[in-house]
Amino acid sequence: MALIYAVIIGVQAEDARAGMAERAETGYQRAFHDLAYQVDRLHDELGTAVVSNSKDQLSPSLARVWNIATEAKDDLAQLPTRALPYHDMEAYLTDVSTFAYQHAVHDQDNKELSDESTEALESYYQKSKILQEDLRSMQSEVLQSELHFLNAAEETDEEISGGFKNIHQHLQVDESEKQVAGALDEEISKHLTGEEVTDREAVKIARKLLQRDELRPQSIEETMDGLAYSAYSLTLEEDGGTIMMDVTKVGGHPLWMIDQREIGETSFSLHEGQKTASEFAQRAGFKDVEVVASNQYENKGYYTFVPVRDDVRYYDEQVVVEVGLDTNELVAFEALPYYAHAKEAVDVKPVLSEAEAVKKLQPNVEVRETNEAVIENELGEVVRCYEFIVTSNGETYRMFINAETGQEERVEMMGKPDPIYK
Repeated sequence: MALIYAVIIGVQAEDARAGMAERAETGYQRAFHDLAYQVDRLHDELGTAVVSNSKDQLSPSLARVWNIATEAKDDLAQLPTRALPYHDMEAYLTDVSTFAYQHAVHDQDNKELSDESTEALESYYQKSKILQEDLRSMQSEVLQSELHFLNAAEETDEEISGGFKNIHQHLQVDESEKQVAGALDEEISKHLTGEEVTDREAVKIARKLLQRDELRPQSIEETMDGLAYSAYSLTLEEDGGTIMMDVTKVGGHPLWMIDQREIGETSFSLHEGQKTASEFAQRAGFKDVEVVASNQYENKGYYTFVPVRDDVRYYDEQVVVEVGLDTNELVAFEALPYYAHAKEAVDVKPVLSEAEAVKKLQPNVEVRETNEAVIENELGEVVRCYEFIVTSNGETYRMFINAETGQEERVEMMGKPDPIYK
């Protein structure tokens, strides 16, 4: 009987791993094909911008370029990028996004592009054509040969990584652009503190942080040499369930985690989930953070924390925590921005008063809440802002107005109030 029981447990564990792998591969495939679609759109919109002969036509087109490039970067980030030579594509998309934002949003006073900017726009368009052709070729190969991104991640399949190497050669992104693309992990490396921990200590940190003493390490791998910081990628098991988590070598800081379990029916409220998320944030050592947004999607609660120093919110240092509202337990978190953008209090006093900043808003919005905040805008500039929570036509928005210039820096839809489940 003991042997039969062991076999059953082994089969169940294998089924769980297979299910996790299938979900991961599905996510990779969706992200890749979405990326190819966004690059198609980017090529078309850059072409429209190239032939536009007035600022009135060019600005809306570049605004669309900015949005598309941002979405493409999000899709790229969902691929197993540690195993793929993706930096040139990311650098290209970052450069296009920054260029488009600068000329569509920030540079409203100039009626025409300079000769240098016109030349840059043409270059971006030509590169988008090359990128489009390479991705379409890869897409055809992935579909016809049924290639798997998980195999590329495990370095058992060279065809997908070979496609990215072709893109690397064709884009010919220079070193300055690569520095932009690699800035996130370099910034994380700068802000990590503490003594180095061993892989066993990393497992202990995970158990304590997640309050799950029975977690067993299935695998422990060190991050690839391409990253500016070193971390342990942990795969942990408990009762057939699997958890993946990254812990830095320096200081043993938790970067992200995901529990692959299926989420059951909702039994706890969004408010109850917030208490769980806040307790986790405190255990993890995220200093002076407060919840600034909470949303319920299906049966999970999503909570965004940011540090608050001297009554100023630092939005780019955010931590996002997910709680399963079936059992009110942590199921995921991401803290990469918290470590990448960590900074001391920004000593920039507002030039505009709150009343003056309110006048920069559309007259048809109703202000519900006002805070002071620091954000990093699309040009990479750290700016002091007034944050306004406003409503319009039944929707809620978060708007950031530059406290020095009155420029609208960012607008985010917050969604409608979530139902409370008992």
